[in-house]
Amino acid sequence: TVPRPRPLVPLAALCALLCAAPARAAEPAPDVAALKAKAEAFRDTPEKADALAALAKALWQTDPDAALRYGEQGLALAERLDHDRGRAANLNAIGVVHYLRGDGERARPLLERSLALHRKTGNLNSAGRVAANLGHLHASASRNAEALAAYELAAALSGEAGDDAGVATAKDGMGNLLQAQGRFREAIAAYEDALRWAAKAGDEQSRAITLNNLANCRLEAGDGEAALKNYLAAAEAFEKLNLPLYQALAYSNVAPILLAQGMSAEARTWLERALAIQRKAGNRPAEAGTLLNLGVLLNDIGQTADSFATYTSALALYREVGDRRGESIALHNLGRTANDLKRHAEAIGYLAQARAVRDALGDQRGALSSRISMAEALTAAGRVAEALAQRALGLGDAPLLG
Repeated sequence: TVPRPRPLVPLAALCALLCAAPARAAEPAPDVAALKAKAEAFRDTPEKADALAALAKALWQTDPDAALRYGEQGLALAERLDHDRGRAANLNAIGVVHYLRGDGERARPLLERSLALHRKTGNLNSAGRVAANLGHLHASASRNAEALAAYELAAALSGEAGDDAGVATAKDGMGNLLQAQGRFREAIAAYEDALRWAAKAGDEQSRAITLNNLANCRLEAGDGEAALKNYLAAAEAFEKLNLPLYQALAYSNVAPILLAQGMSAEARTWLERALAIQRKAGNRPAEAGTLLNLGVLLNDIGQTADSFATYTSALALYREVGDRRGESIALHNLGRTANDLKRHAEAIGYLAQARAVRDALGDQRGALSSRISMAEALTAAGRVAEALAQRALGLGDAPLLG
């Protein structure tokens, strides 16, 4: 028999997003006031363009609109001055803001140009960080081959530059890819390798990010107790580091474990805290994941119609940002929930879409889950022969679970 799939799984897109910002806690905290003074200097100099990039980097989580404005000002100045390092830094800053807002297609050429300029100027440290950002972007769009190539380049560039924290980020990204493919042992090993590199670098931000991602993997592999411990440690670290978007994602990830323990009120509180942070920042991809978690919670406490509406909102956001894996999970959850609501034809339609997306992504486990759930919906609709055919297909694919 095939176990009923959990409707909530830690999403690769969320893991990737947790790695998105290349600012490192091992660096001194930016002096925003000093950066603003340099950015507002009367004379247009390369130092002013650099300060604008640094200011954008300092603000992209707490004030993304201002970060985008400063990055664009810095890029324009760097272009006028023909200052390649300033161009590269501001291109990365602008690209990260667009990526955090879910606009990967807009972010990609900016990050690619930034990477090329950093390599041209011999700035291997920054080149490694931007390559990792490209890895995150490709991973969030399920372009696994491109993501792996970007992470391998990031690890090589960071290693050549002596940037241990950059290597940690690249190793963490590789863990995300392995986890998305269901290769949990290999993913855990990659995350543990990333933790060692982060410890070597004394980089608390990298450590917190990887703790969160390791928790995701352990939860998906069935070790909820270890996952909860890692999530709480990560959330505490993100709060100390003043990284609200990361903190919100850790909050969102804690919720399903609390829900599994029957603590639905506490879980909902964590999710609502996460949503408030994500909506304030305009972080559409992360908001989608939190809505998905909230839908699971509402379904669990019997608010099925509200759960369906929440999944619908999550699906719209996933489609808006082009996250196909998130889209497939939202479709699957909508199908199961529609079946619970006795809307069987609707359920069959959603599950067929979920299976098609998962097949396109090469997600064999997910496609099998959607096929089995479709058989349940077909049976409930009285279409027994079709249900038997779906079950036969599912049983034929069952070895894929191993």
